[in-house]
Amino acid sequence: MNTEDNEVRCPEIPQPDIRKDQRGFTLVELIIVIAIMAVLVGFSVANLTRFIEKARQAKDFQNADTITHALATYYTMQGVNGTTVKGSGEIDENGKPKAGTGVYYMAYVWINKDGQVRCSSPEVAQVLEDAGIISGSSTGRWSTERVYYNQKNCRVFANAWDTYQINVHFSQDTAKVTFSYGAVKKDSSVLRNKNMKGKEIRLDKELSEYFAKAMGAEPDYQEISD
Repeated sequence: MNTEDNEVRCPEIPQPDIRKDQRGFTLVELIIVIAIMAVLVGFSVANLTRFIEKARQAKDFQNADTITHALATYYTMQGVNGTTVKGSGEIDENGKPKAGTGVYYMAYVWINKDGQVRCSSPEVAQVLEDAGIISGSSTGRWSTERVYYNQKNCRVFANAWDTYQINVHFSQDTAKVTFSYGAVKKDSSVLRNKNMKGKEIRLDKELSEYFAKAMGAEPDYQEISD
């Protein structure tokens, strides 16, 4: 018997022509892929930028909170008697707050991007120095204000504003010290108003409300002008 006749022959399976599938991307497909990658990169960069800005704002809020705590501790221990009053909605003929007129400014701290810190009085400056918030020599500005320059850790870090200010208030009605906050960006649209001495001040309602909300306090739209 012929063994070849008994062998089982498997049908031949046609092999695909691999060369037919080894084609590259067409120009249109390549453009689509690049466009998709560009969109994804754009989203990533935008998210990263927002994250960095939020971190910078958090640094400003942290510094403002540290200053607030230092001043609150000082006024709690020392009281407000003899404190230099920087402003009031209503004052008498001697420039003193009228009794029973509510809340008036007692002190402030103003900070900008260049690391300039303005303290309303030598006592406020000393509180911040003792707390390690500011350091170095200072110069006088106006009658009592002290100005510190090139502060590396106490300056504006965020891009959302160029300056921010912490205002200290004393209520004659409740005998309590409270804080308010304001922020201004130089190239933003700001309102202008006159304070009690007729001096022009800049107001930035939106930024001040945003800053104050983060601090859990009331906004204050006054900025000490240059």
